Amino acid sequence: MNFHIAVSTTASSAWALISVSGPITVNTAHQLRERLQMLAGSAARIVLDLSEVDSFDVAGVAVVTASARSADRVGGWLRVVVPADDVGLVLSAANTREPLDLYDSLESATAGLD
Repeated sequence: MNFHIAVSTTASSAWALISVSGPITVNTAHQLRERLQMLAGSAARIVLDLSEVDSFDVAGVAVVTASARSADRVGGWLRVVVPADDVGLVLSAANTREPLDLYDSLESATAGLD
């Protein structure tokens, strides 16, 4: 069983892109949480690309929703790229207090940012 995710970060002056591949589950969600927390101070505007994530559970939902709230508190945002697959269905169906900013492609999530 794979307990590791691949996370890459690209930053511009206005926003940061975090691309994730592999499973985001109870065993790996802390890795994504740590990366998002590292960026929270320097880039409150984050595009989180989950299009290469192959498994996603409630731990992933918790990380994404907490990160969106954190970004919002400091005047930023979290845009989440999720294709119309299981990850997108889980996030869309999650009963969160605040709606998540979901996009079906990286292009649509980053349109007009630079």
